[in-house]
Amino acid sequence: MKNNLQFTLLALALAAGVHTALGAPGELDPTFDGDGKVTTRVSTNDFGFDEAKAVSVQPDGRILAVGDSDGRIALVRYLSNGSLDPDFGTGGIVTTLLSQDDYFYVNGAALQPDGKIVVVGQVNIATPASVDLFAARYQTNGALDPGFGTGGIARHDLGFDDSGTAVKVQPDGRLVVAAYGYDFNLNQSLFGALRLLTNGALDTTFSGDGLAEAVFAGSDLAQPTALALQPDGNIVVAGYAFFGSSNLLALARFQANGTLDATFGSGGVVTTSLGATNASAADVAVQSDGRVVVAGSASFGFNGWLLAARYQTNGTLDTSFDGDGLVWATNAGAAAIVLQADGKMVIAGYAGNDTGLFRFNPDGSPDSGFGTGGRVQTPLSVAADSASGVALQSDGKMVIAGGLFDPINSAGYFALARYLGDGAASAGPVLAITRAVPGEVTISWTPATPGFVLQERTTLTLGVWTNAPSGAANPVTVPAT
Repeated sequence: MKNNLQFTLLALALAAGVHTALGAPGELDPTFDGDGKVTTRVSTNDFGFDEAKAVSVQPDGRILAVGDSDGRIALVRYLSNGSLDPDFGTGGIVTTLLSQDDYFYVNGAALQPDGKIVVVGQVNIATPASVDLFAARYQTNGALDPGFGTGGIARHDLGFDDSGTAVKVQPDGRLVVAAYGYDFNLNQSLFGALRLLTNGALDTTFSGDGLAEAVFAGSDLAQPTALALQPDGNIVVAGYAFFGSSNLLALARFQANGTLDATFGSGGVVTTSLGATNASAADVAVQSDGRVVVAGSASFGFNGWLLAARYQTNGTLDTSFDGDGLVWATNAGAAAIVLQADGKMVIAGYAGNDTGLFRFNPDGSPDSGFGTGGRVQTPLSVAADSASGVALQSDGKMVIAGGLFDPINSAGYFALARYLGDGAASAGPVLAITRAVPGEVTISWTPATPGFVLQERTTLTLGVWTNAPSGAANPVTVPAT
């Protein structure tokens, strides 16, 4: 009997490993709501539309998705297993609306070191009519922070129809916002960076009035879409600039005082022509060595391409990055980028009609150890869907967030997915098997991982064994000889 029992333990351990310990990078994580995917309905309207625009992972492993829902600011917080966090807002959900006649468009969010949440975008005010940049700050429980702006919301009229398109938190707590504005009557645009004090007021030590602007000579329209902070305090803003008939990649770098950095490009600005009819940066990140990586999209006629461009610290394309500073993925587009500690680049967006996740090596080559040739395509619905944000967990797992549209019910949802990474994320639980009563053994596993599967690999009592379903109770008792 002793030898038979030892053989059984080995078989069970091997069976468990097939489903947990050997998960490959880029596979959906079954410990996240059972299948790696979560959808959440925020709107209470029959045909309401929800979309997550950004995602962050808190130090305690909770996941925060931020976006909008029927003109409201919407925040949803999840526990690490994908269930809604009951300690946040109402059942894990927070929405904010000034009045029934006003409308919020959320573009970006950031976590402060103290756990507070900053959200930026555009607010359309009905009376008196105004289109302003807004920043809102929430406390860790989801309540608006009364010490920020007016009742937790700061509005800034920059003289245009204004919008905040991205936000970062400086080490000193001040906020830097990518600022966009457009005047329809004058056909003028604003491509800039706005800095706010910790209370939401304009920081007048930044460019004299809190707003720094970049001008791209010859451009009819320029729009910032992303920003990144360098360790030296410099600020990189990325987007696009329109010249006559096409958009070019556009970057500007500001010094900590708001002046353009003359050592970057031409007087602090860079444009890159890709030969595409339209090209735009969606996100930007700064490597530890100071090189700047831009993720975006370009179109050549009717064909869409994901692109990543890497620039040297002086703003020239880095030719050590795939030979010319540019990498491409066909039938795809980028929305967000995050850098791994090993220098690999994870980019989220779309692939075909599905959500797409891509990983590139530091030299720009696709990571062959991730998905299929560095590319993972995940259908979240029967309609077209895409990721808007991506974040890394401390264990190497990757979380994406975006919007899912249900064409049957004409409704939108927050949609999240979590993927396995390279590190401890793919380690399986430890099995403990003890004799219960004669003829039975008790099997338990630590941690008690949802979605864990035990699969038969040998015969226990001549076929009496029944596979434990995904998410089986822990422990489970089975017959044994």
